Amino acid sequence: MPGTGMITGIVSDYITGKAIAGAVVHTDGTFAQVITGLQGEYSVVDTACTMNVYITHPNYYRKDAVVVIEENIYNKRRDFKLKPKIAETPILVY
Repeated sequence: MPGTGMITGIVSDYITGKAIAGAVVHTDGTFAQVITGLQGEYSVVDTACTMNVYITHPNYYRKDAVVVIEENIYNKRRDFKLKPKIAETPILVY
């Protein structure tokens, strides 16, 4: 039976590079959901495996990725950058 490992990282804005607090990191491993902290930080501990993750936030487009959690590795870093949903200004025609 495989042991556990951890990935950790920062979720930030693709354009500004600023951390995104309150983003949700979803995993298909244990169907866990982790919410990023004030500095955009997150950590996921799971059994060693390759899994799909996706990151969501109401003001950003969803980001999908594949991550590898390695057995007994607890400092593996994986950062994500989310593209902002830019409000579209309506065009007024007179």
